[in-house]
Amino acid sequence: DVHEAGGLPGLPPLAGGGTVDDMVFLGQFLDGLQARGREDLLIGAWIPVHNYFLNHPLDYPTDPVNVDDVLLTEAEIEARELTPEQVEAINEARRNAKLPREEGGFWVGNTIDKDSNAFRKFDAYAEIFADRFGYYIPIISTEGGATVGAQEDPRYPPVREEDVTILTLEAYHFMLDEAPGYFFAHTPWLLANSAGEAGDERFENAAWYKDREGTTLPVVDALKDDPRKDEVWEWQEPRLPIED
Repeated sequence: DVHEAGGLPGLPPLAGGGTVDDMVFLGQFLDGLQARGREDLLIGAWIPVHNYFLNHPLDYPTDPVNVDDVLLTEAEIEARELTPEQVEAINEARRNAKLPREEGGFWVGNTIDKDSNAFRKFDAYAEIFADRFGYYIPIISTEGGATVGAQEDPRYPPVREEDVTILTLEAYHFMLDEAPGYFFAHTPWLLANSAGEAGDERFENAAWYKDREGTTLPVVDALKDDPRKDEVWEWQEPRLPIED
């Protein structure tokens, strides 16, 4: 028993893009607990989340591209050194995203409960849980973040090494400044793969450390040099209401 061993049980970790929508699975899992009268299993429990960004910005799905279909600016094109073919493909996807599905549209929604494939997937999970039980339990990102080369959404450019740096810093600063009380930790994928003697080549592109000699993605030095790296988020227990 996890409790007897001094541990805190985690719910099953879910990955987006599986054979069953992770949001649907989580809701059905919790409904099953309720139907069996086993809410007691949630005592001391926490929810793991895989909040990969894909090639989305930190504020997705409320960013201007997803909401307003804004086209690439000349500044973006120049900064990213996008080819004319890339520019046309990205802008075409933005123009077509909200078409009917039968005409090639693929837009999902402007709120995290509709399209949770982003950093703030934890908010979507939290509301799924709170809608059923009326309270929140801890949520911990066990893997996620931005990975080099991600290009799942055709409306956005592929993720570069410098994007991983920027987005990772933004995510950690969010944890210091804005994270809701139930979101305990954000865990980017992946610190090391072959450098840590793991053998799955699928994960090597995402690894921050490439070898034991100091070859790393720029995000490593950026985090070491971040002036906020030693800050600690201060959480104060909310006061209980006092009745007269």
